[in-house]
Amino acid sequence: MNDSISLQIEQRERMAQLAKSNYLEEDLEDLLVTTRIAVEVYAWLKVTSTDSLNPNEAEYHCETIFSGIDFFMRTCGNYAALKDTVPSQIHWGALSVSSLSSLIIATYDNFDAENVFFKKCRLLLDLYRMELVFASIVYSYPE
Repeated sequence: MNDSISLQIEQRERMAQLAKSNYLEEDLEDLLVTTRIAVEVYAWLKVTSTDSLNPNEAEYHCETIFSGIDFFMRTCGNYAALKDTVPSQIHWGALSVSSLSSLIIATYDNFDAENVFFKKCRLLLDLYRMELVFASIVYSYPE
């Protein structure tokens, strides 16, 4: 868990640095909360088999994702208002339950490597959206 917290702090700091010249100070916290939640869920999925989810862990992480919806929605709106935004590269209609976990991990790897704010923010929004879909499917997962 300590690695997850370190990763969250690192990504929040990187995102804050990249956003500095592109983002209004009053909107930064929404972006950083969205980042923290997306990284937390990524870290959990990286070490969790989706074939044998622990219902208590799954519920905790789903509730974490759901708790950030307002931050995510404001971040989407703020991002859309920026001049140099980038369209999503995710083919949303082609997603299946079985592909979500690996796609989240692959998208996070791209997010982690990205140093251009507009591209990194787009990857963050896609990552969070996928996590919302994942949470919607596994929430109250039958035991």
